[in-house]
Amino acid sequence: MRKVPLGEWNFVPPSGGRLPTSRGDGIWESEAVRISLRHEGLAFHPDHGEEAVCRLAVVLTDAGADAESDVAEPSLAEREDETTGRWRQRIRQAEERVPRLESDIPGLEDYYRRSLISGLICLWEHPLFKIQPLPSVSGMDGGGINSYPWDAAGYAGQVLTMLLGADKSMEYLRFMEEGGIDRHISFAPDGTGDKPFAYSYSLWSFVHFAWSTFCQHGADREWFSVLRRVLEVDERRLSRHGDLLDYGEQHHLLEMRGSGYEHVVCSPNAERAWCYERLADLAAFFGMEGAAGWKERADRIREAIREELWDESAGWFHSVYPDGHRELVYSIQAYDALRMGACTSEMAMALLSHLQDGKFLGPYGVSSVSAEDELHYELNDPDWSGGGSFAGEGPILAQTLWETGHPDLAWDVLKRHLWMGSHLPYFPQEHYCDRPMTPAHKRANNISGLAGVQAILFGMAGMRPQLDGSLLAFPRPPAEGRVTLIGYTFRGHRIDAHMEPGYCRIDRDGSCIYEGAPKRIRVV
Repeated sequence: MRKVPLGEWNFVPPSGGRLPTSRGDGIWESEAVRISLRHEGLAFHPDHGEEAVCRLAVVLTDAGADAESDVAEPSLAEREDETTGRWRQRIRQAEERVPRLESDIPGLEDYYRRSLISGLICLWEHPLFKIQPLPSVSGMDGGGINSYPWDAAGYAGQVLTMLLGADKSMEYLRFMEEGGIDRHISFAPDGTGDKPFAYSYSLWSFVHFAWSTFCQHGADREWFSVLRRVLEVDERRLSRHGDLLDYGEQHHLLEMRGSGYEHVVCSPNAERAWCYERLADLAAFFGMEGAAGWKERADRIREAIREELWDESAGWFHSVYPDGHRELVYSIQAYDALRMGACTSEMAMALLSHLQDGKFLGPYGVSSVSAEDELHYELNDPDWSGGGSFAGEGPILAQTLWETGHPDLAWDVLKRHLWMGSHLPYFPQEHYCDRPMTPAHKRANNISGLAGVQAILFGMAGMRPQLDGSLLAFPRPPAEGRVTLIGYTFRGHRIDAHMEPGYCRIDRDGSCIYEGAPKRIRVV
């Protein structure tokens, strides 16, 4: 037992100190920490049929410090009420900012709620944390009380900015920028960056969260130069392959247990193109020069992905090594290239042909590597090497399919995850796709579990917040039941979406603005 500085709390729980020794009367102590067990009502003798309530508290203080005053005033009952009150406040706030879902499709409501809870339990608060709340990556088992941009700002960025609100979203952007988003893999609760440059998806995640915040709450001109500076970091430090960048080895990318998806790959080069297109949109929106140049750069990157990495015979992307070696890895990350606009319609259909049972699809989710890839597929690392996937990956694949006009396939992907809503209290770091189970040795929860809510709201319901403050929607109801989203708040308006097979109704501020066959609608 020891005191651990906030800067040392990262993905792996910090190492412990010496075991505390008993001091008697419910007190244990090490050289740095005292543990005190306090209770109320622990001794009771109920008669048959009677009930009694007792409360226990484990209080940590500095070694030698008496914890009695910490629990005597207020009482443990009052502490319990305070905790309950805080949770109720957080839930009320979530209900105000994230719409409620009602559906007669078995399992969908439970899945949606558990997805939302998976995000709420990752919003950690402490007086010494640099920001309140901290969007931690996990934390329920003592590991992951830190913030990974890819998990929080990347996978769940659209819903996270709704949960945080405008001001707190800007605080989180500043937290990542000041902590060194271009230099570190993640951030401890005090803002300390962990490890030098690692994940190649961090910069895209930062831009994605900024864009999501701008579209949901309003754009801030001062952030344009920040986004531009951050994106140029990779252009300077990474080696080039024409218009594409070499992102290095596995620890910079997916952390697979084997080689293959490395160096010049379709994703995150496709995300890089998306980021430059967003710079072009921001420049045009603010009336700044250079919009055409940023758009041209995005187009060049996408064209290079198509020309340099696509294998028409395989219907998939190559990874290219510095020595010219080309590797074909059937990684689910290829669908990010589809989402980022790097694929022609022919390429899209080729990619989608691999979304089949026994390949990428399993009865309980998706596989991060297709089982058809005999060289790279394995069962020891479900999140990125096969046999299952990272918590946010399946819902994001579904959202991608809805966004790119494949609603039936999108629903087929998402509904394979509905078992999680009834089997799990919150969504873990990863899960298997061939059975309803999660790896016991991985993090118990993950903030990217919010991607389930995001897929339904921005994919199935098709909400499309725009930079100019308008809102488009293109509901794509599944063919097997009713889905209603109640209370999506946007720029002072309340939006309700009612969906049934072949039908939708959109209400704005209590009045119907469209009813009929699903189509693209201007809502605000």
